Amino acid sequence: DGDPEDLVLVRDGFSFWAFLFTVLWALWNRLWWEAAALIVIWVVLSLIMNLLGADDFTQLMVSLGFQILVGFEARDLQRWALARRGWQELGMVSGNSEEAAERRFLDLMAVN
Repeated sequence: DGDPEDLVLVRDGFSFWAFLFTVLWALWNRLWWEAAALIVIWVVLSLIMNLLGADDFTQLMVSLGFQILVGFEARDLQRWALARRGWQELGMVSGNSEEAAERRFLDLMAVN
């Protein structure tokens, strides 16, 4: 409790790697349930597109849209997974780098 080594900083904003390598990114970050859900959603979207007779371009655009959505929601997926594992969100800070954000957070915790 309170050990800086036990902190996990989750960056906010778009995740390029989650956009580019959607399922692989989830697996790399040990988001097992999220990776399974992403695969299921991807398969369902593909089946729907095939049932609707969508052309290749439409299927590509739907897939790209899905990947963009995952890129924007990736950090929330990480936070939800941490919460599911029992981690608590203690606060939010901003900084120009991970080190600056960590230092700012630790300074704020020392004041409280």
